[in-house]
Amino acid sequence: MKWKEILPHIWLFCDSCNVYAVQGPKGLLIIDAGTGQWLDYLSELPAKPASLVLTHYFRDHSAGALAASQAGIPIYAGEHDYEKYVDPVQYFSQRNAYLMYDCEWDLFSPIEPIPITGILHDYMTISLAGLSVEVIPLPGAPMSQIGFGLSLGENGRQVVFSGETIHSPGRVPRIAPLQYDYVDIPGLANVYYSAEILCRRKSDALLPSLGEPILEDIDNALVQLQSSLRRICQNRITAFGGLSMIERLDLLHSDPLVKVTDHIYLNRFTNCNTWFVISDCGKALALDCGYLWFPIGMARYPKSDNRRPLLHSVDELNKRFGINQIDVVLLSHFHDDHVAGVPLLQRLHGTECWATDNFADLVEQPHAHR
Repeated sequence: MKWKEILPHIWLFCDSCNVYAVQGPKGLLIIDAGTGQWLDYLSELPAKPASLVLTHYFRDHSAGALAASQAGIPIYAGEHDYEKYVDPVQYFSQRNAYLMYDCEWDLFSPIEPIPITGILHDYMTISLAGLSVEVIPLPGAPMSQIGFGLSLGENGRQVVFSGETIHSPGRVPRIAPLQYDYVDIPGLANVYYSAEILCRRKSDALLPSLGEPILEDIDNALVQLQSSLRRICQNRITAFGGLSMIERLDLLHSDPLVKVTDHIYLNRFTNCNTWFVISDCGKALALDCGYLWFPIGMARYPKSDNRRPLLHSVDELNKRFGINQIDVVLLSHFHDDHVAGVPLLQRLHGTECWATDNFADLVEQPHAHR
């Protein structure tokens, strides 16, 4: 048997990455594609694949997706990797190959077009194979990586498919992809952040794409990982915004909101200054909304997948004020580090966006101004 049942209704196939199959009411959900060798052993499984989801674009995870699509399996991929899958020729042709100080591993992306049935947006929940699948942003290697959270069985076992976030207790699978820039390893901070997100979920099983399934003592495995990352960061001399890498990691454990007045708060974790105005009736207005994530983890080169907005402060707003959405965002200007998070808020919260008439058309229809 090539497929090994590691949990009730979950099987593992060891390919160039771990390929998982999860049995749902409407067939099997396959997580990651490896080389595609698993397609030759589907007869060992109790049902047919209904969908295939990809955690990230690296070829050792995605190369088999084309054969899966040709076999009639619908493919679903993260929004920030979409262009690399559907038109690799165009992607490589527009890449500035002379700028080799950009160490992103996008040269390890697919070389043949892969048909994508659906786009997986950060924080969305989608029904696949009859299963409710939560899309979890897990920036790391690469920055665009996503994971998947499922609740399985009568007891509601919480399982997370975590991509390359962790290999085993205290370890990442490989460190080279975390060196986004020529002179430093900012991806370490992203893995640290993703490990913190996984810690907060209190999952019953953590299933990495490289490494062994972690089926017990998960919190300790993630704490060990963060400890290892802190040791690596301890001697990093590069500073961002006057803070060393280790000081930036410490910020993650601090309050993301700085109180200015009883009604005005500053979000510490955005690339720009995002201000929240809290009303007495429990509404929230934001002034600017850029990259909603840990600033140290960004690559310096301006690609769309290097400018990924993530939610940080909404959970804290909910905890402190009972506010679970941003009702309105006002824009001071159109630079992407001040507006990139607006589409995310609009999709998740239906947030209204207000801008002055001298640049409103630019943020509403950016393609028309190219």
